[in-house]
Amino acid sequence: MLYSSNTYYLKKTVFIISIFIFFSELLYAREKSIEMNIVKAEVEVYFSEQFQYFCQNQKRKPIPINRKGTARNYKRLSGDINSTKSLSLEGQNITTVPANVFKMKDLIKLDLSNNNIEELPKEFVSLKKLREIKLNKNKLKLFPLELLELPNLEIIELAGNQISSLEANFSKLKKLERIDISKNKIKDINISFSQCDFLKNIDLSGNKIRYFNFDECPYSVESINLDKNQISVIPPSVGNLKKMHYLSLADNYLTELPKEFYQLSSLKYLDLSANEIAELSNDFSKLNSLCTLNIGGNRLKDLPVSMKNMGNLTVLKISHSKTRLLPSQIFQMSNLLALDISGNHLKKVSNSLRNLRKIKELDLSYNNFTEIPEIIFELPLLQHLNMSYNFLNKISANIKSLGQLVTLNLTDNNINELPNEMVFLQNCKIILLANNKIKYLPDSLSNLSNLRMLDLKQNLLSNSEKERIKRVLGNTRFIF
Repeated sequence: MLYSSNTYYLKKTVFIISIFIFFSELLYAREKSIEMNIVKAEVEVYFSEQFQYFCQNQKRKPIPINRKGTARNYKRLSGDINSTKSLSLEGQNITTVPANVFKMKDLIKLDLSNNNIEELPKEFVSLKKLREIKLNKNKLKLFPLELLELPNLEIIELAGNQISSLEANFSKLKKLERIDISKNKIKDINISFSQCDFLKNIDLSGNKIRYFNFDECPYSVESINLDKNQISVIPPSVGNLKKMHYLSLADNYLTELPKEFYQLSSLKYLDLSANEIAELSNDFSKLNSLCTLNIGGNRLKDLPVSMKNMGNLTVLKISHSKTRLLPSQIFQMSNLLALDISGNHLKKVSNSLRNLRKIKELDLSYNNFTEIPEIIFELPLLQHLNMSYNFLNKISANIKSLGQLVTLNLTDNNINELPNEMVFLQNCKIILLANNKIKYLPDSLSNLSNLRMLDLKQNLLSNSEKERIKRVLGNTRFIF
């Protein structure tokens, strides 16, 4: 009888412990789920393609998501592999291409990125049907000439290697459409793309290239990225690329543009930021297809008068230009949708800003403003306003006129209180007020039904005020 009783209590104890473990794991899983959702909410706050404002936890690494079909163990490549058309061996820590890969005579796509490959074996030339090869983030020191023997190649990606020079004739690759050799160590370059009549995209950014001969590019090229190199001169041959609509030459050593540059009548996106250009020709308006222009970080004191006639220009960036007064031509560009004049020495803006009636995005961060210019409240379509890192000490009650505002970034100012009139920002979803001197929030903010993120980190809020804010704005994600 005693044995039976002990067994009963033992079973009961085990059952209770099992129930406790079950609910503990369930609660833990729920907490982890909530935590991941919070991380996602903090990290994945995007504004627009043109402007990305301050958001929390930018340094937190995203949760890795493995691609479907990635081989877990390259040594298990066996069986009937001859008909394989697509293979990913990304991130397998391999130092050479597995021999079985060369049995895949029908292989079309091959991803060998994120490995430790230093060179390609000569057998690589047997993959005659290969159309796409990715060798990003390996340890290649030379451009693999084996690729030049694969006539069906359309896409070549070699970004993030250690290639120091590039001498190659791509004339056999007549179907080539895109080549990316960015983020290497290329200094000397001698290439030819003759007969590559389908080539559209070239990316050589993040190297040490001092001169690029545009004459070697076919007329079919539509996009060239030469960011972060050491280019000081653009040859006249650039004017031959009539189909080019994207050109980025940011962060180089350019001081001027050749007159042939203005023959790029199809150009829609141009980035000349972080160079040493002191003047732009009045012929700049001949780039009449231009939609986005970034000329920030140069030595420009003024803009060409003719730029006011560039009717297709919708995005203009002239940040970090050390200017105290904006060129008057800007206020005549009536079709502007986005204007970035951050990182200057501005204390005020002209009342002519009201002429930009279509403006939706305005970045005035990193300037010397002590208040939001009243003229901004006359921009009826404004959706994104960034005045972070200024010296603002208050927010005018006239902010109520910005009824279309979606994001408001006032991070790192001297603001000590918020006006009740902010309740009229009914479309606002994100308000960033970190690093100010705010002690409390007005009750009226509880009526901001669309607000989903409020950043109040590094303010003067008491614990009781934080709790009150959580109760009042229960559906909003807070950062304290």
